[in-house]
Amino acid sequence: MEDIASLIHRKKQLLYDINCIREYMETWESNSYLQNLCEHMRKEVEEINRKIEECCTPPYEDFEKQRSELLKRIHDYEKELQACRRKLREIDDVMVTLSVKYEKTIIMK
Repeated sequence: MEDIASLIHRKKQLLYDINCIREYMETWESNSYLQNLCEHMRKEVEEINRKIEECCTPPYEDFEKQRSELLKRIHDYEKELQACRRKLREIDDVMVTLSVKYEKTIIMK
């Protein structure tokens, strides 16, 4: 947590410095040294943003991905299971119908 706070503090300071330098360049003098300094600070801000993003990314992202894949597979299997149950009910209905039909006939040996 302290790392994030120090990164945010450093980022704010860099952005403030960049804005001051740009204002100075617009008002007084623009030279390559100041432009390079701003560019260097901007790159540092990007690096800080990347570090903050890494800190904020949940460490269980891979687990969450695996979890969602497993849930999808379960959902697919449940659909298949329902289709199998439906087919079994159809077979049971046919068997009951055939059973009733053959019980009424006299079988001679």
